[in-house]
Amino acid sequence: MKTPPVILDNRRAKLADYLRAHLRDAGLFRIVSAYFSVFGFETLAAELESSPARKVRFLFGDPESAGDSDTGEKTSRAFSLTESGLSVQEGVLQQRDLAQRCAEWIRKSNVQIRKISRRNFLHGKMYHMESEAGGGAATVGSSNFTRRGMGESQNPNIEINLAKRCAIFRILYNTKND
Repeated sequence: MKTPPVILDNRRAKLADYLRAHLRDAGLFRIVSAYFSVFGFETLAAELESSPARKVRFLFGDPESAGDSDTGEKTSRAFSLTESGLSVQEGVLQQRDLAQRCAEWIRKSNVQIRKISRRNFLHGKMYHMESEAGGGAATVGSSNFTRRGMGESQNPNIEINLAKRCAIFRILYNTKND
């Protein structure tokens, strides 16, 4: 019997809970998001850090957007996200520990970061987890890789994401094997 799709709206069902449940077995995690926030990383940090061998492929929009969509977090940005990884900006104490933790995870893990360089070009959002056993789960919708987008802040965004367990598929932006 096929599993029906599920709507994740961050009210009745949170994207973060769905991702956590499916990341446990995932050997590959693909993320497409217009925005990145270290608070988004923090939301999934336990699962992401638990498997350094897991491949993570992240395609994101303009790096100048980093942190802008977590408006509930009124702190100065302490990091910069580029294709080279996450770098901590000197002289900024707020978010510093979290940004350093994320940068360390990127350095020690199998993380590949790509960006769309044309401003405001990438708007789509997708999360795809592929298990080594051959199955997977994916969501497509409106949630960015931020705490609010994944439903974990005090005032989470109301989102519309379609979640589905799925067979393995290849994403066009990826290289030969992933």
